Amino acid sequence: MLSSLTAITFLAGALPVLQPTATGFRFEDGAGEHRLTIVRTAKHRAANLQVTHEVKAPKGTWTRVFQANDFVPTCEFDLTLELVKDSVQLSDADGDGEVELSFAYVLGCRSDVSPLTLKLLLYEGATKYALRGTNRVLVGQDEQGKPQFEGGDHQADPAFKAAAPLLAYAETRWKLALEALLSP
Repeated sequence: MLSSLTAITFLAGALPVLQPTATGFRFEDGAGEHRLTIVRTAKHRAANLQVTHEVKAPKGTWTRVFQANDFVPTCEFDLTLELVKDSVQLSDADGDGEVELSFAYVLGCRSDVSPLTLKLLLYEGATKYALRGTNRVLVGQDEQGKPQFEGGDHQADPAFKAAAPLLAYAETRWKLALEALLSP
């Protein structure tokens, strides 16, 4: 069980509201003030994404709940590493009174129209759950003019085996991320 400093708690039926900031998001709940800092850096044709969740302790110091890091190494072609639009969400999919924080992002280095790697991370406190796969890309049309896509598949981390409601929620968020990535 998480300490009161790292658990995101809320009053029944009232999820905290994510508020955008210059560097990510913030929200408040029974444990205090939370900040989610999102930093993307690029250097020498490589990129790094760092997402950090911290909660402010009663004495005013910030304590890290989790930090997720990912990167694309040196890329001579088209480098992609970005959050999926509107993917940062708070939920309580398992109804245990502890908020889950989720976000999705794509990454890759490619010189064609093949799918990119898509990851959806869901954290309940410091516990990480992930779906990993690819985005969907339009690759053409069939004989009847129906669009043909490649990609969109995913694999769930074993951690989801003990958290069926979280897996169901994450798969819904996955579908929304796929749709967001197809939208112009």
